Amino acid sequence: MKIDISIKDIDGEGYLCIKLADLTVLKRNRAFKAPTIEDVKSYCKERKNKVNAQQFMNHYDSNGWMVGKVKMKSWQAAIRTWENLNYDKSEPESRGTNLADPPPEIFGIRGPNDITRKQYLANKIGQEPKQ
Repeated sequence: MKIDISIKDIDGEGYLCIKLADLTVLKRNRAFKAPTIEDVKSYCKERKNKVNAQQFMNHYDSNGWMVGKVKMKSWQAAIRTWENLNYDKSEPESRGTNLADPPPEIFGIRGPNDITRKQYLANKIGQEPKQ
């Protein structure tokens, strides 16, 4: 095998160039192609899951077919992930309340032990409520 090593100046910077004769580099460069709703429905039927195809399409269409900050490589893998995460329900479940805000019943007057919003917030930071 013949190896050719040289240094080339490109835009004022030196680059080490190594050429290997008889070496073939294969790179899989397959661009992602978004599926159609029919593709997703067909794949879900084939896998016998209950992933809502329209919800899946809407989710990834809205974020540009990104998974986090990375462009999606395989929508089939995303379907399998939805299966594992139980996104296979037609209606999304409530994930609970926002814990940063107290529940609304705290602000209503329901009995002698109930407090107002102002009192709740004052108690939370350890101060007396201002009138």
